[in-house]
Amino acid sequence: KVEGYKKQLQEMEENYSAVQARLEVSERERRDSSEAKIRALGALNKAEATISRLSETISQVDEGRIAAEENFATATSASFQAKRLEVLAAESLSKLKNELMSVRAENSQLKTRMATLETEANQTETDSKARVGVLERKAGILRQEILDKDAKLDELQRRSEGLQREVSTMKNEKEMNTDRWSKEVAQLREISKLRAEA
Repeated sequence: KVEGYKKQLQEMEENYSAVQARLEVSERERRDSSEAKIRALGALNKAEATISRLSETISQVDEGRIAAEENFATATSASFQAKRLEVLAAESLSKLKNELMSVRAENSQLKTRMATLETEANQTETDSKARVGVLERKAGILRQEILDKDAKLDELQRRSEGLQREVSTMKNEKEMNTDRWSKEVAQLREISKLRAEA
């Protein structure tokens, strides 16, 4: 009987060790999932900051355009300011496109991380349903964040297209004003010539 008790005790100790090992594995996986979520949230916060900077850039371009329209009364200064504004708008638009590409790249990385989380959830063993549920909830949250990011990217794209249209309109207005000023100068010269002949 003593030997039987010893054997049962040994089996209980082995089972306890196995359960302890599984608990340690589960804890490591939980920490890994938490760290992945923290990194993903950090990347999303960085993307939010980038979009905020883009909005400030667009606002600055709009302020420059308004200032240029107010100073269009004088022909020479209006022409100079319109040209300067075109250069600033082109530079801002180029910077906007580069930052937009950067945000898209970051968003692509987030989608890859989400796919990795979903793959890990699908490959988890049957006896780990609790961990699978946690991973699926995290993947759902990350999926929603990515959808929100896609919507913000679409809005950013629309703003970029609007800025391009404004730059084109400004360029056309400058050309029309230049033609008008040229005609007015020609008329003034003709009037001066007629007066001189008279």
